[in-house]
Amino acid sequence: MSFWDLGPKSFDTRAPPPGGYSLKARFYGESHDQDQSTVTAEMEITRNFGMANEVFKRFVLRVSEKKAEEVATVKIPAVKCAD
Repeated sequence: MSFWDLGPKSFDTRAPPPGGYSLKARFYGESHDQDQSTVTAEMEITRNFGMANEVFKRFVLRVSEKKAEEVATVKIPAVKCAD
């Protein structure tokens, strides 16, 4: 297992292509104890970081072992260019 197999993860972009994005978390661990076969995934999304119109959302979800669970969806609108 490499360092990058562990959390947390971070991704940012200044100009994402417009469209819909499904943000998922997946628990890759192995547990032989059926009561411990989930983890808590936390996701934070910030739009317009550092600007007056900054929006911050936090999502928390229990993720089952070996499953990818959708945490949130984000829609990036097309930007109109001024002539």
